[in-house]
Amino acid sequence: MKVAAHDPSLDKIKLGSVWYADIVATDMQQVQSVVVDIDLNNMSRWELDHMRVALGFTATYTVQDDENIATIVITRTGKNDTAGEGTLVSMPIRTWELKTGYTYESGTKNGKPAFTYKQFRDMKEFWPVDISMEIDRGLVTFVDGTTDTFSGEGPQVDTESYKMAKDMISTVEGKAYYDVWDGGHIHTAAALPDQAATCTEDGYTGRTYCESCNSVVDWGTAIPAGTYLFGEDGVLVGPGDAAVVASGSCGENATWTLYDSGMLEIGGTGAVSDYESQLVTPWVGYRDQIKSIEIGAGITSIGRYAFSHLYECTSITFAEGSKLEKIEVTGFYYDFQVTSVVLPETVRSIGVLAFGNMYGLTDLYVPQGVSMIGDNAFRGSGQVTLSVAAGSYAELYAVNQNIAHISRDK
Repeated sequence: MKVAAHDPSLDKIKLGSVWYADIVATDMQQVQSVVVDIDLNNMSRWELDHMRVALGFTATYTVQDDENIATIVITRTGKNDTAGEGTLVSMPIRTWELKTGYTYESGTKNGKPAFTYKQFRDMKEFWPVDISMEIDRGLVTFVDGTTDTFSGEGPQVDTESYKMAKDMISTVEGKAYYDVWDGGHIHTAAALPDQAATCTEDGYTGRTYCESCNSVVDWGTAIPAGTYLFGEDGVLVGPGDAAVVASGSCGENATWTLYDSGMLEIGGTGAVSDYESQLVTPWVGYRDQIKSIEIGAGITSIGRYAFSHLYECTSITFAEGSKLEKIEVTGFYYDFQVTSVVLPETVRSIGVLAFGNMYGLTDLYVPQGVSMIGDNAFRGSGQVTLSVAAGSYAELYAVNQNIAHISRDK
C-alpha cells in the first residue's frame, strides 16, 4: 500500500487549485479493507466529499479539524477485476488561497480594502505554500484475513508561491520567475453542464470550473450513482403519475426506486445491504426527498443504517406477504417523523437501536414470533407503546426494559 500523487508531473500548482493524492494498492484483488490516518499540512484543505472511489469499493472518512488528520476507511463491497496495482481512492485537496474582495472592519486598516496577491508580491511579503502529508498509520486487511501495516512520508507538491521572497529572488532562475509572476491565481469560474449519474459514477448539478488552474471551484450538488429509467419520450417515468427520480441496487438482489412523490420503494429479493453509516447509502443524496418507505414482499433482511436518518420520512410500510425476518442494528434509527409501524408476522430479530431516536413513534406492532430484540432497540423513542403478544419474548422484553406496551391475545 502507498499514498502517491495522482499526477506526479505537476509542480508549482496554482493557489486555490485542487490536487489529488491516491491511495494505491499493490494488488487490488487481494484487498478487503483499508483504514489509514493521513496528517495533512494545516494550510491545505481536505475536500473528501468528492473522493473518487474504485468500482467495487466504498469509502468513508472523518477529519480531526484541529490537527487536519483524515481517517479514510475503504471497504470492498463488490467485484473489481483490476489485476495488480490500482488506485482505490483519489482524494481531492485544495491548496491555500488568499481571501480577497472584502474591507477591513477593525484595527489600523479599518475601512480599507483587503490586500491582494499582487500587493503582497510587490511588498515581497509572501511565504512558501505547498501540499504535504504524512501517513501516520495504515492497516490493510486482505481477502484471506491476513493484515499488514504501512506508514511514512506521503506525496508533496509545491504551489506557485514555492519560496519566501528573499529565497526566490536570490537565484537567477527565481528572479526571472518573480519578475513575471502576478503573486497568485484568482479563479475565473465557469458553469459546467449538469452531469447525470450513471450506474457506477456520480453526477452533479451547479458545478463550476476554472480552466486556468484546471480545477473545480464549486462542486455543486452531487447526484449519487444509480440507474435512471426513461420512457420512450426521454422522460423519467414510474408507476401511475409518479416519475422516477433515481434508482439502483441496494443488495445482491435488492433494488431501490425513488419517485417524485417522495416514495422510496425497495424491491427484489433477499437482504438490503449493511452500510458503515447513513452517509454511504445509495440514496444519501436524496434523503431530504424521501417521504415514505415501502418494503417489498421479497426482502428478507434490512441492513445496518439502511433507512436511518431519513428526517423527512413519515411512513414505513411492508408489502402483503412480506418475508422480512431481520432488522439489523440502526435499521430505522433517527426517522423521527414516523408515528406508527406494523412489522410483518415473519420478523424474528430486531437489532440494537433499530428504532432508536424515533421521537414521534407512538405505536409499534411486534409479531409474536420475534425471539431477539437488541439492547436499546427503542432508546430515545420515549413515546412508543409496543403491541406485543401475551406471554411472548417481546412482552418480557418490554417489561424488563420498562417500555410501555399493550398485550394482545396473539
